[in-house]
Amino acid sequence: MNDISNLVDFLLNVYKLKEIKRKGWVVKVGIKDAESVASHTFGMVLLASIIYNEPLLIKNIALHDIAEAKIGDLLPEEKDKRSEDNAYEEIIKNIAEKWNLPKNLNDIFKYEKVKELDRLDMALQALYYKEKGYPKEKLMEFIEAAEKEIKSKELKEILNEIKRRFEK
Repeated sequence: MNDISNLVDFLLNVYKLKEIKRKGWVVKVGIKDAESVASHTFGMVLLASIIYNEPLLIKNIALHDIAEAKIGDLLPEEKDKRSEDNAYEEIIKNIAEKWNLPKNLNDIFKYEKVKELDRLDMALQALYYKEKGYPKEKLMEFIEAAEKEIKSKELKEILNEIKRRFEK
């Protein structure tokens, strides 16, 4: 296969993320029409674009959940790091070199900003769902999880505003 054909195969595979619902919202809160994995990635890219404007960070964010196209979205307690790593490597194997993609998930998650933006997007989504009328009590664990992970000053400031509005 040629490089363009491999790229289109890759894209068709990861476009599944537009349909895969984020499991935490479905299982823990009962949101039937929960955001998709792709919606989550969009939120992170938007945050990173505004706050940091770093192309490599944005690229890593765009790729950070593509393993879920193969293994589905898993709750943290269900995740198996090796399976996720293997799924990522399988998905990118035919395009990584040509398109200069990180070879494994460790290359992506060595950037603390990816992890922190992942949590900030989750907290913002929890606030969004609270404002839509979902129970605050069921959403609180997502805010608390973000608090544990976010260390950077600029993201803490945003999280504090999210928490302030969440408590209203």
